[in-house]
Amino acid sequence: MPIPRPTTADAPAMLEPDGWPGIEEDLVSDLAVMLRCTCAQLEDVGEACWEAGALFEDGRWQGPAGAAAAVRFEEILEQMRSVLAAIALVTDWHFDVCEFATEVKEDIFAGVLSTQALIEATREAQPEAVPPLIAAQHVSNILKVSGLGLHIGADGTVLLAEI
Repeated sequence: MPIPRPTTADAPAMLEPDGWPGIEEDLVSDLAVMLRCTCAQLEDVGEACWEAGALFEDGRWQGPAGAAAAVRFEEILEQMRSVLAAIALVTDWHFDVCEFATEVKEDIFAGVLSTQALIEATREAQPEAVPPLIAAQHVSNILKVSGLGLHIGADGTVLLAEI
């Protein structure tokens, strides 16, 4: 379930610009689940292929052609293993991004509500205290969103390098 954007009276000033992540964590999670299912299907195909490798092990295909086919077959199986490992890595990355984005949104949501409560408690007695409170929460939110961006970017860079 996605974390809702805070809608308190002063929330817009605490969130804009750049104080709320523009990521739909549910969509990222759904994609990760879909990738996990795809990986499971490919693992089933891979298992069938690996079982077919018995053709080379039990001596049914011998000689130079059989040896060459066995080498090529093993190369193809290795490529399949690499693809499965890459899909697993992408899947884990999506789940990680979803989890971190959810944590960031929860932190920002709680911070905005807490700041709003403080603003409401001080607005009449110290109206001059309101703008610094809003500004401080906005900066905090921007730092959290930036941290999420760095987390995604760093992992994405590593991910692309590994594939």
